[in-house]
Amino acid sequence: MRAYFHSLLDPILSPTRAYEVEHRPGLAMQFASSPDVLLLHVFANTGNISKKFLVQESFLPVRNVRVRLRLPEGRRATSAVLLWSGVSLAPKVANGWVEVTVPQVHPYEVVRVDQAS
Repeated sequence: MRAYFHSLLDPILSPTRAYEVEHRPGLAMQFASSPDVLLLHVFANTGNISKKFLVQESFLPVRNVRVRLRLPEGRRATSAVLLWSGVSLAPKVANGWVEVTVPQVHPYEVVRVDQAS
């Protein structure tokens, strides 16, 4: 059902979409941008709570998450970095989109893409 509704809505929503992340259970995103930076916060809500004497919650990592960020018209990507883990990425730019793969989201990661004219 999800794929069916996605195929109906995608032609309408795709021109205004600022980012795309492949569907993975437990992932949640929040997008922010400024004139020179694109930020995508990725949360892996994959926790399990074990109730013992103290409540503990552990999170499972989500690995190899493909992320696409749309570049504004006339802009180009100069760098891409993961802020939480401090890893520099080699961005691949195709058709106005910056494509990167986040090696691991555990439990949080931020994709930062710097851009220039």
